[in-house]
Amino acid sequence: MKIFKYFMVLVLVVLLIGAAGCGGKTEDPSGNGAVEENGTGSEDENGSEDESNSGQGSGIGEAYFASMGGWKHCDFKPGQFMKYNVTTARGLEGWVSIKVDSGEGDDLDLTIEGLWLGDISETATLTRGMLPEDFVYEKLSAEALNIAGALLQLTHIPFNKAKWEEGFRWEDGDQILEVGGEETYAGLTGRVVTYESPNSFTGQTQHYKYVINLDFPLPLYIEKPGANDTFYYELAEISGF
Repeated sequence: MKIFKYFMVLVLVVLLIGAAGCGGKTEDPSGNGAVEENGTGSEDENGSEDESNSGQGSGIGEAYFASMGGWKHCDFKPGQFMKYNVTTARGLEGWVSIKVDSGEGDDLDLTIEGLWLGDISETATLTRGMLPEDFVYEKLSAEALNIAGALLQLTHIPFNKAKWEEGFRWEDGDQILEVGGEETYAGLTGRVVTYESPNSFTGQTQHYKYVINLDFPLPLYIEKPGANDTFYYELAEISGF
């Protein structure tokens, strides 16, 4: 009788051990790692959830675009090319171009070339998510900044107040921003934005004019004061759009 009891206990122990080994994970016959019992594969830590950040855009982010009134300023993509004629009221003439290429990883390489008081040619990296203002002051030489800065650094204009509709006007003390009319450059049409504000040093009213196409990463046209002169940028050639 005792032998029979010992035999039954041994059988129960074997059954319990076998039950404990069931469930959990099993090996995927495809060789793709462990598979849960419900058939869902374990995702690799470096999975494809970030595939949307594939370097196809600047990655600057919606916060900056909101500060520009919804215009995706400097949201460049590889293959884009833009060339501007640059003149001044005092008779200076030149040009500047920006060519966008894929850089390392998700970065973009911007090649800036031009003619302005000498030849200019340099390539600088716009790292993913980098704000245009930081790019201008951290990555560009003084020569490139002098000619291309007007296109890339626009934080002094309150575009966040703009509504892109005919007849819009915003006023705050001595600052006035208006939207009205359309103009076309290099086959692209944009809204005319004018802005005036007093010079912080002299107090004299300064006048600015921009032509903005919300689907284009840079102004189509710029008229701005600077260095006892007035500068004009006019989009002359584009490709890759």
